[in-house]
Amino acid sequence: MDMEALSSFISIVEEGGMTKAASVLHISQSAMSSSIGKLEKELGAALFDRGGKGLQLTMEGEFFLTWAKRLVSAIDEGKRSVQEAITKKGIVKIGTFAENDGIYYLVSAFCKKYPQITVYLYDRKSIWADFLSSDLDFFVLPKNECRGLPSVNVARRKNLYVLMGSGHRLAKRALIQLKDLQEERFVFTASADGKMDSMYTYCVEHGFEPRVSFLCEGVESLLDIILQTGAVTLVYNTFRQFRQRMDGLSAVPLDGSSRENTEIVLAWRDGNDTNPLADIFKDFAVNYMEREYRR
Repeated sequence: MDMEALSSFISIVEEGGMTKAASVLHISQSAMSSSIGKLEKELGAALFDRGGKGLQLTMEGEFFLTWAKRLVSAIDEGKRSVQEAITKKGIVKIGTFAENDGIYYLVSAFCKKYPQITVYLYDRKSIWADFLSSDLDFFVLPKNECRGLPSVNVARRKNLYVLMGSGHRLAKRALIQLKDLQEERFVFTASADGKMDSMYTYCVEHGFEPRVSFLCEGVESLLDIILQTGAVTLVYNTFRQFRQRMDGLSAVPLDGSSRENTEIVLAWRDGNDTNPLADIFKDFAVNYMEREYRR
């Protein structure tokens, strides 16, 4: 439906005639008359009674006027929201409990569309405490740990890899079993209170007690320790950093781990209104991931 025709229709009613309405909208009266004619043809009904003195709304015109005003108002509000979003400056804070490609692709696409909005990503060493009490806007974590928060899927964990230096004795294997790692030294990330990441828990739950030789807080330190000491660790297929720094590193699938199938989600507090930019990011994320999953 032509927005110019809707505006003309509303203006004719408000100004009390086509001549004044055309002057207010700065268009010719003939162009306005043509626009109204096309609108009536599209609706299949006459909006004005042209038989009497001046233009009077028909019953159909009275009914349509309410909807025309609502539609124009909604579109105007949408335009204002878009323009505000484009020019809005500020920060969106995201805590990443689970490293994955999906969130990086999402953030990259968002920043291209909204270059004035800065996105900060915090790794888990900064947010291991109760994340709901933090000032973060979003949380990237396994779906079964999001505490019922509204969320959208950003990645799927399908299997584990053993990450090691390229010169390691197991680096050429096609598959590795946990029992093959009994003599290996392991490195895991850990929080400030010493709590180790889920990879250690995975080993224990599968009857394997890893020989922990190193603990570190961040991913960069973990990769450096692997390269410098010959230690190994376990990472999911969604672990982005090791693919960025594959020089000197090898990742071999862990046999049997393909049974792992965990959704990684971007979650947020329901009804959180502390950061107006969070709504922009949330709506973008939902639409973006829906498109990705349809591919």
